[in-house]
Amino acid sequence: MSFDVSILKKYTKAGPRYTSYPTAPVFHIDYNSQKYTADLEARDSSRGISLYVHLPYCDTLCYFCGCNMKVDNDRAVVSSYIDLLEKEIIQTKKHISSDSQVRQLHWGGGTPTHLTPAEIRRVGYFLREHFDFAEDAECGVEIDPRALTEESIVALKDVGFT
Repeated sequence: MSFDVSILKKYTKAGPRYTSYPTAPVFHIDYNSQKYTADLEARDSSRGISLYVHLPYCDTLCYFCGCNMKVDNDRAVVSSYIDLLEKEIIQTKKHISSDSQVRQLHWGGGTPTHLTPAEIRRVGYFLREHFDFAEDAECGVEIDPRALTEESIVALKDVGFT
């Protein structure tokens, strides 16, 4: 067996977590809701939008996970979270130009496929109701294959995941 040692050396450095954008070092105490709102309103609408939706629930703990998540199988808890997520979507959309198109969507977590097919459709259709998606939008989702069902795959496809 042989392998390229230079590849091992390349990845011996710490890097930002891929789920964090901007990465954690960019955040600081002076960045508040007023600055966030101003940044949303000042952005160039021609650049398009990338949305990240954090769905922090899982049915079991993965010991490799470094995400902000919670093991919870109480559907009422998940539904309450989705209620709050919908409020945040409405609040955010108020500050984004109506001619901005979503070019990228990513759901992470936890594991978004912990949502039931009905919950997947609820969140997915809500986003599409409130944002204009480009026809060729790239839509990705983190999936836990251990409990993935065909019904969940169909629901993800129904709401535009590619």
